[in-house]
Amino acid sequence: MKYLRIIFWILGIPPLGFSFSILIFYIHAGKILGQSPYYNQPDPKEIDVYTTYSPLVDWTATIWLLSFPIWLGLLILRVVLKKKGNNWRPILITGSSQILAILMLFSKVFKWYIDWINVLWPCESIAKFLLRFWFKLG
Repeated sequence: MKYLRIIFWILGIPPLGFSFSILIFYIHAGKILGQSPYYNQPDPKEIDVYTTYSPLVDWTATIWLLSFPIWLGLLILRVVLKKKGNNWRPILITGSSQILAILMLFSKVFKWYIDWINVLWPCESIAKFLLRFWFKLG
């Protein structure tokens, strides 16, 4: 069980690597441009440092996406096996890193990086529609 705890802690690192690598690239691109980049303004591939950051962002994203289902399985296993006396600190800390990476996945930073506007984010369009509809009624 000790090994599972160590693996659980290690699986909390890849989402932080992904989040920080893409944020650092975004901030660096913003410094080069003198403004915050947004979708297609400019295309990330047009920035000189893209060749430096792209492998790091892609690699950390791949590692995180591969480790997420393992982390989720270990989370379920840990909660089921240790119903009483469960230490919630590792769950909260590694869960926070996973949530940060998921939020980064649906952020404008990632949308700018992959250069897709409406392919992966249909929920955003639905949310905007519902908000407009809600405020028209209210």
